[in-house]
Amino acid sequence: MKKFFGTAVLSTALLTGFAPMTSASESQIESTSVNSEGLEVVSVKSSLSDGTMSAYGSKTEIGTATLTGANPLGFKPYAYAITESKSGKIVYEISAQAQSNNDGNGITKSNKASQRDTNKAKTNKLTSSTEKTTFTGTHTIKKTKSSTTVKKTTTLSKWK
Repeated sequence: MKKFFGTAVLSTALLTGFAPMTSASESQIESTSVNSEGLEVVSVKSSLSDGTMSAYGSKTEIGTATLTGANPLGFKPYAYAITESKSGKIVYEISAQAQSNNDGNGITKSNKASQRDTNKAKTNKLTSSTEKTTFTGTHTIKKTKSSTTVKKTTTLSKWK
């Protein structure tokens, strides 16, 4: 029975371009680089998907969620969040927000960067009040005024 249901869902996706939304979370990709000042910068990146399926059975990506941070020597760690639409496409509304858990001593949030009729939102740099912290980014995209808002959360826990 399970095999038949899976075939029916796949057939529906192939014929209509739509399939039921799933609750499976997509993984984020972490990368590390060194900037021009010699500082190690860590980024996590994840796709935002609107839940529709392409003819090939993969989720339709509508944008990218990125959380980038660093811990400069002698200073506290910082991070900022960026949300971008796919291929620079203009969307109705896009937002990004970063927060720090301050090693369990209360949450600090950046100002929410929310824009309309553009393709990118970026927060200001958020500095943790403690040396140990986990940063979280909240990213949203709403393609059109009448569409559902798609939300993605990214986590950077390099300085725990």
